[in-house]
Amino acid sequence: MSASMRTLLLLPLMACVPSEPLAPWKVEMLRTEFSMDGVEVPPARDNAWGDDPLAIELGRCLFHDTRLSEPVEGIDPVSCNTCHDIEHGGADPRGTPTSLMASGGYSSRQSPSLYNGAWRGTGVGWNWEGSKSEMWRQIQGPLQGHPHNSDPLEVSQRVLTFHGEQYEATFGAPPVLPAGPYEELSAAEDLVVMSVFDNVAKSLEAYSRTLVSQDSAFDRAVNGEPEAMSSAAWRGADVFIGDGFCNECHRGPAFSDQTLHNIGVSQANGPLVPSVDPGQGVFLTPGLRGVSRTAPYMHNGSVDSLWDVLEFYRFGGHASGYVGESEIRELHLTDEQLADLEAFLNALDGAPLMADHITGKGCP
Repeated sequence: MSASMRTLLLLPLMACVPSEPLAPWKVEMLRTEFSMDGVEVPPARDNAWGDDPLAIELGRCLFHDTRLSEPVEGIDPVSCNTCHDIEHGGADPRGTPTSLMASGGYSSRQSPSLYNGAWRGTGVGWNWEGSKSEMWRQIQGPLQGHPHNSDPLEVSQRVLTFHGEQYEATFGAPPVLPAGPYEELSAAEDLVVMSVFDNVAKSLEAYSRTLVSQDSAFDRAVNGEPEAMSSAAWRGADVFIGDGFCNECHRGPAFSDQTLHNIGVSQANGPLVPSVDPGQGVFLTPGLRGVSRTAPYMHNGSVDSLWDVLEFYRFGGHASGYVGESEIRELHLTDEQLADLEAFLNALDGAPLMADHITGKGCP
């Protein structure tokens, strides 16, 4: 269905929101289960600097610094923000369908949103497979390989060159780094490099933990301002917890159960997505706050739009080709219900983050 057709479908549904849009027990269930009002960010795993103001500020500067990437002739350098664009929901709007790397090729996965990423620590862990138990360890993967095309020594050298004062103010005087190359370092030299590289990743985690999407129309609506959501969005909320069974996996304040599921996503979709993906086809449930801005969708960018995602669920997923069996089945939802669900998902967009906080303004 085209965007214009969906707009026409919604026009007769945009009546004034009633004072009690859903049964009181449903409103209370939505508030208790999903609202961000008064919810604290979960503690960092194995990172004493997870909430340190100096580490957060260093992480902000590193997050937006393209100089951490190994330059490749003819290719624009990338920063963390290139693939996790904060103004686009913390995901990669360039996805074609997966992310472009500093080396000019494509990544094997679509960049997941970093919004409310701290909540992943309440579940299996980070990345699409949930294989990293700490956020900062997951951050180290892209830094030392794709998409940044660097290694721990190169990254550490650049951080101390461009952000040395910030680093020392946060972590104390850094050690003298060996000359390299990295692959020829002794075990003792590698420990010296990793002492800096670990701190770099921990400061990036500290900053990433501040990317909290909250104060959405939904949050306001279930906390005493029912008019903050349209009638269509309220009906969509009813479908979300009812006939759509969406809250089976998308639950909690980040709208994710933080665990792995097989939902029948296509096996491959892009130059570097494995033609035969290992495992049972299970991937981490993404959060839904800011989801309207994070297309394309799924771990491999195989679904182009939010409406297509809803149709994907309505028809029970793809013929994925994975060894494991998909957990979802066809849903008998109407176009009107899908339109209401889309309105509800749009109502999960949080208030804009502080303008200075989402750029490298004022950094070395």
